[in-house]
Amino acid sequence: MLIDGGSAERGSQVAGYLSQQGITYLDYVVCTSADETHMGGLSGPLYTCAVGQVLSPVEDAGSPVFADFRRYTEAQGLSPAVPEAGTVFPLGTPGDGSGDRRRRTDALPPGGLRRHLPPVHQRSGRCGGGGGQ
Repeated sequence: MLIDGGSAERGSQVAGYLSQQGITYLDYVVCTSADETHMGGLSGPLYTCAVGQVLSPVEDAGSPVFADFRRYTEAQGLSPAVPEAGTVFPLGTPGDGSGDRRRRTDALPPGGLRRHLPPVHQRSGRCGGGGGQ
């Protein structure tokens, strides 16, 4: 599961981090806000990873960033779902020892991803097939 991706400048970095961890499939990509600082960086992972379901707070935000988010979601044959309050989603069993990387729960390092990513101006280019920006 990936919740938010930061701004568009972070999309390639988030995709690269997931790739470094060997993650090629995400059960869920969750966008908690239609604001660019939450959804802009999701285009990279949506471009480089297969995704089971995409969740969004709105059907359309009328922005170029949302258009990219929607385009990469639809390229996977999906539409962003807008769940109702109280909807429950199965997440698997953490630490079940199955070795199935699709159910991996430790991909985010302690302290969050931000501590492990260089500032945007230091990034070394696109990763994982282009990053979608």
